[in-house]
Amino acid sequence: IYTFANESVEVQWNQRDFMGPFEVLESDQQLQVRMMLQGPAVDVLVVHKQVGDIWRDSYQQGHPLAAPPGPVLGGAALQPGPELRNAFRVPPGQYYIVIDHTQYAGTVMPPAGNPLNPLGGPAAIISYSVQLGVR
Repeated sequence: IYTFANESVEVQWNQRDFMGPFEVLESDQQLQVRMMLQGPAVDVLVVHKQVGDIWRDSYQQGHPLAAPPGPVLGGAALQPGPELRNAFRVPPGQYYIVIDHTQYAGTVMPPAGNPLNPLGGPAAIISYSVQLGVR
């Protein structure tokens, strides 16, 4: 098993975090994810690097938030409480794992924003590791 990342990230309401890209070299490998969440539920999405590059570029340039510009290859709803352990079986290639704290991608609807809070709503704090493992 190879560990790509082992860290924590804070994702504000109506924002995203793009982790990676992570490279899968062999057909018998998979991306293994372990995550713990403090705060409201968020989506965890896996997209191919080409899709992720376009999506991230649009996000960084301040364009309106939108769904990914291509297929989502895997995903999960990350809930507060128990650790999420998931393995994403993808073909060899490069991939982003995206933490989405918006209403525009995935299945989780973040709580409504608070007009008195300049950040809009509660942040999600995620401790995670991403590893390359064997199926």
